[in-house]
Amino acid sequence: MNINKEKKILYIDPLSLSGHINFNNIQIKSLYKVFDSIDFTFREGYEKNLSIKENETIFLIPEKLYKSTNNKIVNRINLLKIFLYIKKRINLSIYDFIILSSYEEISLYFSFIKYPLILVNHNNIADLNNPIKRFFFKKVAKNNTNLVFGHYIKDYLIRIGVQNIEVINHGLPIPIDNKILKRSVSNQFGYTENFKWIIFSASSSSSDKDFIDKIISNESLQSYLNKKNILFILKGKYTNHSQSNNIRIIDDYLANEEYQYLFLRSNIILICYPSSFKYRVSGILFECMANNKLCLLSDIEALGVYERYFKYDPYYKTIDDLVNKIDFLINNYEELKENSYLNLSKLNSNIESIF
Repeated sequence: MNINKEKKILYIDPLSLSGHINFNNIQIKSLYKVFDSIDFTFREGYEKNLSIKENETIFLIPEKLYKSTNNKIVNRINLLKIFLYIKKRINLSIYDFIILSSYEEISLYFSFIKYPLILVNHNNIADLNNPIKRFFFKKVAKNNTNLVFGHYIKDYLIRIGVQNIEVINHGLPIPIDNKILKRSVSNQFGYTENFKWIIFSASSSSSDKDFIDKIISNESLQSYLNKKNILFILKGKYTNHSQSNNIRIIDDYLANEEYQYLFLRSNIILICYPSSFKYRVSGILFECMANNKLCLLSDIEALGVYERYFKYDPYYKTIDDLVNKIDFLINNYEELKENSYLNLSKLNSNIESIF
C-alpha cells in the first residue's frame, strides 16, 4: 500500500463558495486516488453538493458565521472568526496534510494557524500590486505550500520573492447531463425557441462590463444579430438596456438548473473578461471544454495560455473582431461543435502529484 494512504489529511474550504463546487469535487476525486479516507471542513450544508465517501468525518462551520457584506474590513473579520472557529474546534496537529481549497490571506494571517498548510490560490494573486495585500500574502505563503494553476503564475510569484510553489491543474468538471434540456425548467426559457442561434455570456461577477455595455449599444452588432437570427443572452447587471429583441439581459439570480439549461441550450458561450482578470482561471472555460461547447474569449493573458487546446481561434479584441469570430463559428458549426478542442487530458486534475 502507498504510505500516503495511511496518512491523515484534512480538506478545508473556509469560504465554501457556490462557484467552487465543481473545483472541490474535481480535487476530492483526485485526492481519493492517494488517500483512502479524508476529513473535511465546510460551511454547514455545503457538503451536500460534494462527492464524499460515506462515513467520512466532516466538521461543519455554523451558517451563522457566514454574513454577507460588501465591507471588506467586516468581511475579513467574519472570515477571521471562521478560521478561529476551525482552530478551536479541530485538533489540527493530528494531520499530516491540511489543504485550504480557498482562503483570504489577511484573516488567515491573524488566525495564527501555524501548522504547515497547502494553500490553493484562486483570485488571491490578482491584486498583489496592493502593498498591504502583498505583505500579508507573502507572510502567509512563506511557511506553507502554495498551489497555483499555471506556470506563468508561478513565475510571477517567484519574481516577487515567493517560494514553495507547486503548479497543479484546476481540472475539468463532469459534463452536464443533457436530460436538463427536457426538464420543466425549459418552460421559462421558451423565448429561446424563436432564434436559430444562441450566445450566452454566463459570468456576471467577472465580466468586462465596459465591453458588455458596448455589445448592448452597438448598432452594427445588433443588425448582425437580427440578420442571422441570433439571441444574445447576457447574465448580469448592466447600465445599458438594449431595445433590440436579439439581446436579452438576465439580472436575476439563476438557479443551478437554470444556468445548466441555458449553458447547454446555447450554441456559443462568450467569456468576456477585462485585462484586470489576472493570475486566475475561468471555471466557465473549463465547463466549455468538459461539455465540448464552442466559446469565444477575451484576448487577455489569463485566457491566452489555453490557446493550444483549441482547434480554432477563439480570441477577440474588438466588437468587429467578435462579430467575425461569431460568423466563423456559425458558418462552421457542424464541423466544430463536436470536435473543437485538443489534448484536454492534459488539463485533468493532478493535485495528487504533490504528495
